[in-house]
Amino acid sequence: MKFSESILFNGPLKDVRLAQAAPAEEAVDAAAERDLESAQKIVAGMPITPNLVESVIKEALQQVDDTAEVVIQLHPEDLALLQKHKSDTLNPQPNSKPLQFSASADVTRGGCLLRTRFGIIDARRETKVGQLREALAA
Repeated sequence: MKFSESILFNGPLKDVRLAQAAPAEEAVDAAAERDLESAQKIVAGMPITPNLVESVIKEALQQVDDTAEVVIQLHPEDLALLQKHKSDTLNPQPNSKPLQFSASADVTRGGCLLRTRFGIIDARRETKVGQLREALAA
């Protein structure tokens, strides 16, 4: 590449290339936001079942390294659902972490909060969607 071509490609033409790329990036961002909103609507429309609540709890418990007591806060209706179906999750297995369950209005349906001596693990649906949104924005 000659000196004059270098100036042209790194000057005015570079600006044109960047200007062309910006709308494409905006379109990708808009598509990702639409997809995220669609996924959020699908998840919000899913029925809350004992299996769903148990899965959320198990996934959140995988983040707990400690064997100290864990308080699992659930939406009152979700806790009642597990109790009604006599979920094995409410009765920890031998050699597992000591679990205590409580109802909390701070937890939306289908999610949970785990309180440990080291802090809180937030496994609420809206938190997961927010984390996904942040990851897509990065």
